[in-house]
Amino acid sequence: MKRPMMIIIAVSVLVSEIIWQGYKRCRNLGWKGSCKRSVIEKKKKSLAEVLLFTEDSAFCRSHINSENSCNRLNCAAVNFNKLKKYLNSAKCTIDVCIYFFTSQKLGNAIIKAHKRGVAVRVIIDATMAQNDGSQAVSFRKASIKVRTKYSKDLMHHKFVIIDNDILITGSANWTMQAFFGNFENIIVTNCPILLKQFVNEFERLWKRYDKDLAQSDSFPS
Repeated sequence: MKRPMMIIIAVSVLVSEIIWQGYKRCRNLGWKGSCKRSVIEKKKKSLAEVLLFTEDSAFCRSHINSENSCNRLNCAAVNFNKLKKYLNSAKCTIDVCIYFFTSQKLGNAIIKAHKRGVAVRVIIDATMAQNDGSQAVSFRKASIKVRTKYSKDLMHHKFVIIDNDILITGSANWTMQAFFGNFENIIVTNCPILLKQFVNEFERLWKRYDKDLAQSDSFPS
């Protein structure tokens, strides 16, 4: 009687362990893969926001560090700070694909996200990456992967994808001149149809622009 009982106990322990390990695996995969699931599968509140930068944007730069809005219809400081908030909201990933990126404030928000464990990837035009003030230098120093490729064709995109869930795109390069000196537009959306197209485009370019700037001898240290 003792031997069958021991066998039953051993089998019960083994089955319990298998169930427990299976549960932990499913739980971990669910957590780590939460940002990789198809955006179409997610039930979420619709997001569709337009940020406009106008001829009055220059007057808003003085209160860029304030959370208060001025009386202008499209306060550039408020719109700029919304971009920072979206970057600060990232939990898993930030994919950046921008022709010219010199805004230190937005660059710092991306670096902070990287330091708190957000996976950051940056694609930037090769010529603009070496321009004075380019945040590509800061990103590289922060150990963020920055990819580019020398070509006669400009990498002229301006979009950012947060957590594979939020798309930020529009006419503006991420420069202070664009936000506080130009007529520009930025659209923020979580529309699955649009998101999918931009996610696919980023992945396509990430494979094509296969050289990391950290490996380039011509890139400044």
